[in-house]
Amino acid sequence: MLFRKAPLDAGRAFPWLVALLLALSAPDGSRSACADLVRLKNGAVLEGQVTETATEVRVQLPFGEMVVPRGDVASIERADSPAELYRRRASSLVLTDTEAHLELARWCLAKGLREEARRELQRVLAIDPAHGAARLELDRLEGRALPQAGPGWIELSSPPFLLRSPGRPEFLERLQGPVQALVRAFVAELDTALRPKPLAGPYPVQVFTRAEDFQTYVARTYPKIAFVSESSRACLRGYADLGKNEVLALEDSDERDRGVPETLLHEITHLLVREQLQLPVVVEAPTQAELALHVTALEERMKRKAGTIWIDEGLANFFGGSTYRNGALLVGRLQRGGEMARCLAELQEMLRAGKAPRPNALVAADAEDFGGPEHAAYYGAAWGFVHFLLLGSEGRYRGAFLTAVDQYRRGRGGLAAFRRAFGCDPNDLEGGWRAHVLALRAGP
Repeated sequence: MLFRKAPLDAGRAFPWLVALLLALSAPDGSRSACADLVRLKNGAVLEGQVTETATEVRVQLPFGEMVVPRGDVASIERADSPAELYRRRASSLVLTDTEAHLELARWCLAKGLREEARRELQRVLAIDPAHGAARLELDRLEGRALPQAGPGWIELSSPPFLLRSPGRPEFLERLQGPVQALVRAFVAELDTALRPKPLAGPYPVQVFTRAEDFQTYVARTYPKIAFVSESSRACLRGYADLGKNEVLALEDSDERDRGVPETLLHEITHLLVREQLQLPVVVEAPTQAELALHVTALEERMKRKAGTIWIDEGLANFFGGSTYRNGALLVGRLQRGGEMARCLAELQEMLRAGKAPRPNALVAADAEDFGGPEHAAYYGAAWGFVHFLLLGSEGRYRGAFLTAVDQYRRGRGGLAAFRRAFGCDPNDLEGGWRAHVLALRAGP
């Protein structure tokens, strides 16, 4: 969309246009870390990347470009470049803080500062030569082959994924069908409104069959994941590193026997949400609970906004818990005896007892909620709410849900985005959600 302005003053002639552009350029009133500010003589302020000529100023907004005659501009405040931001952040770090340098390296990679990222990774390895995560990042940056998860592992190319496992070849071949069915189902469910972008890949997917091997690899490769207790470590079954686009999953014997890799499909869905929908998983600040919930650090302006974890986890459970049959993923139909079937039973019990999170609390929830004492309730509620919005009431809310997802991926999160999409509070849908979930059954 191109907003071209002739010698006409948009602020005086079309005040509604400036108001709209202001809402789109900075939905929460905050300023992006790398955005310029253009102050107009009529008092309006535009935020975006600015290019100038002798006669006009062009402001790149999230949904198009606005062209303003130079005579209408009172001032332009230039933002710091990514390189300048890097220098300022690097100078403030403690030299021996390896995790801070690693986080800065990943920020540099996201900003296209490859040399600066290499410098930070080398600093980490100079302090701790055995730092697995930094070594993995540097190997990727310098184009070296990705390391195997363990000796004797086999590989199977399943574009856009590269499946790896210590199991027999037929084990990976059996996983290939559900994985490909998930990719097809994800696009089919969301394509009409959200137009998921094509996946590049190859994305490494490490599938473990022994819990001790999985825990050892996670501890070695992701040392920052330091869980508070051994019990929480034992509960971890999968991890999607959205910074490196790597998926880890532990598939136990029950899931292997059923041929329904729920954990694997759940974690891959996290990657699809981030890579295809470009949906930011937004939290207030990086925490240990956040790390356990697959959330990567985001830019400062995104951290200030309300979370989208209910959509991310809800979609992961929605697709990951679906039944796989005859080469297709039966989306929303729970596998009998599976993990999500047990989750449904627990959610139904919580709803009957009045202990499930209310929809308003769910939509406003952050990583602390999903990682705290009530994490099971939030995970179950997220799945149930997404299931209701996509499939409940004969599809009545499906369009509004996809609109809400689009709002979230454009940087507008929390209750405000939900209200814009649905025209009501989440709590207003509580009765329908409750009836829908209580009527669900697992199986064919």
